[in-house]
Amino acid sequence: MADFAEIKITSLQEFLVRTQDFSEKPGWIFRGEEELPGPVLQLQSALERYCVDNQFDLGDVGYHEYLLTREFRRRAHHYLTDLPDDTDYLEWWSLMRHYGAPPRLLDWAYSIYVATYFALEKKPEPNNSHIVWAIDLDWAAKASRELLRKVSKNRGHQVQLFLEGPMELNHSKCFFDVFLKEPFVACAYPLTPFRLNERLTIQKGLFLIPGDITKPFKANLMKFSNYQNKNKFVKIMISSELRKDILGHLLQMNISRATLFPDLDGFAKSLGVYNYYMTDRLRDKYVDKWKWPEPNSRM
Repeated sequence: MADFAEIKITSLQEFLVRTQDFSEKPGWIFRGEEELPGPVLQLQSALERYCVDNQFDLGDVGYHEYLLTREFRRRAHHYLTDLPDDTDYLEWWSLMRHYGAPPRLLDWAYSIYVATYFALEKKPEPNNSHIVWAIDLDWAAKASRELLRKVSKNRGHQVQLFLEGPMELNHSKCFFDVFLKEPFVACAYPLTPFRLNERLTIQKGLFLIPGDITKPFKANLMKFSNYQNKNKFVKIMISSELRKDILGHLLQMNISRATLFPDLDGFAKSLGVYNYYMTDRLRDKYVDKWKWPEPNSRM
């Protein structure tokens, strides 16, 4: 039996129907991943992967996160001028994810199409699938609040406002009390910092934050009593044979790394996917006619 409810996509038409269905459901969020070979798990935060890759004990993960965050905070002013408050750890971690550092936050998006692009961007191993996770946002928040309530983590008016108000509401002290003070409670809470960086804005992004980072993110999520409910949480599996067709559909929607990361780095990294999709379409025009232009001539 699968750990999670699954939907298998085997045709472009089925993909279009399913994504339209999810797009019409309010309050769902999505995460795209490639299926990895061997014992590597999906639904790992960058911090969890960092510890696994370096063979660090997850029992010490808080120590490693502290060192990574401390070093980032010490040096970020060399590159940026508008920095978070010293103890606004959620915004610091959001900034770290923006630049590729590995805090505990797991990236999700309000757009199933953005998530699908990230799932398809890398070519999978033979016979593997691309994965898009879909979760009911309100359900994740309510299930997490219930787990926190059981150990009285929701005490105090400000903490209740933090947990039950808009998820963008940023109370640094409440965030600290809920997620950085013992006892640590396994859950997967949806949050964004009050100040959104460019990446979160463009990608329609948000985070799920594990309440207990000494456990894998998947173990945090499985603390929800009905996590196998297909009406609340779904693993969408897309056949690798559909990669080119669906990427083409997304490119026509103007979803690519060039638009999701609107700088030269994002544009340069988008070229591989663009060429993969366009090469057959341009073949008749260029395959027998292309040549390098001589100096001082026009392309």
